Amino acid sequence: MNSGSEEDRDAGSIRWGRARYILSVGSPPIEDGVMAWAGGRISFVGRFADFKSGHSGSGWDWGELAIVPGLVNAHVHLDYSGLAGCVPPPSNFVAWIEAIQAAKAARPASERARDWLEGARMLARGGVTTVGDIEAWPELLPQVRPHTPLRTVSYFELIQLQSGEDPLAPWRELLASAAGVAGDRWRPGLSPHAPYSTTPALLRACAQEVRARGWPVAIHVAESREEFEMFRHGRGPLKEWLAARGRVMSDLDGSSPVAAVERAGLLGPRCLVVHGNYLADGDAEKLARHGATVVHCPRSHAFFGHEPFPWETLRAAGVPVCIGTDSAATVPLEEGVPPLDLLVELAWLRRRHPHLVPEERLAMVTTVPARAMGLEGAVGQLRAGAWADFVLIPALGTARDTLAAWTEGALRPVAVAVGGRWVAGANRGAVA
Repeated sequence: MNSGSEEDRDAGSIRWGRARYILSVGSPPIEDGVMAWAGGRISFVGRFADFKSGHSGSGWDWGELAIVPGLVNAHVHLDYSGLAGCVPPPSNFVAWIEAIQAAKAARPASERARDWLEGARMLARGGVTTVGDIEAWPELLPQVRPHTPLRTVSYFELIQLQSGEDPLAPWRELLASAAGVAGDRWRPGLSPHAPYSTTPALLRACAQEVRARGWPVAIHVAESREEFEMFRHGRGPLKEWLAARGRVMSDLDGSSPVAAVERAGLLGPRCLVVHGNYLADGDAEKLARHGATVVHCPRSHAFFGHEPFPWETLRAAGVPVCIGTDSAATVPLEEGVPPLDLLVELAWLRRRHPHLVPEERLAMVTTVPARAMGLEGAVGQLRAGAWADFVLIPALGTARDTLAAWTEGALRPVAVAVGGRWVAGANRGAVA
């Protein structure tokens, strides 16, 4: 699989599958449904009775299975997939930064591409077909792009404590080359790491760059108490740690991390605000005003022992929230549970936030992240014109029972397809 459109080789070949239910976002469940595709894109979704006359091509009856959209994991660090269990839950955020830096340095560079691909395979086995990945080592991409089963938005991680005349100068060549290889399976984006690990000049330059190129952006914001204290009160262990490493503190004006990102012009409909755990009064309204989306990572949130996630504040302001896994290094390890698994995140979400209804949970791992990643209408939905990225799951008694079980992590995929080609699970005879 490459960054281009390999599905085009099958452009003239119509395939279809029949299932007990078809469950998507924004449309009612379809009983005894059929989905057809050609060239990797969906051409028909509807009742089998409305399809069977006048359609040709190869078809399969999947019996007592349901078709659901492939999941979209908004936030992951695939190149950390070999670090599961390497760092215990930290006593504070500075201790975490130092520990993860040491763990990354100790991991052989020769293992990084293997880690990246194993992380992608873990996610695919759990029904993920599209990821938003933070690329700490973009030089890995030529090695992994041809072999990943997933559609990927690669957010290039940018860290800079002091800026020169052109803050993006160290990455100009990377950005130009990335623009030349973008395609259906792979797209670039930017990830200025966080307000505390960058400069206002770099954040402004990133805002200008993503607007000019039409790329999405992801940034860790208000992840920790220490970050909030640094920006809001101009003090604390994170400020002291960064000052010792040369970060200029002139941007600490008593406002919040969210306000710092807003001032730089980064907030917008294609901006993923990763974590957003600690908000000042008015921050949620700022996010809503610009159409930004917050990414919540349930297991990572528990790993760090954060205060309760500000669901009600964000919901009241109308801020979209989606779900990500974060990295394998920041999940509580459980025997037999994959460190990267979006369904496990949904199970944790259900236990901690039972007020969320199945339809809302499904949107949080499909259409909500797709919109913020610049993929609205292309992934996360079963509709004509979208990519044929789908998952087969066991069908339960009713369509709603099936949807509820799927979005609380109680069902596992039978098979997973990207562009109409199986990438995980049992072969269901549907694709070449």
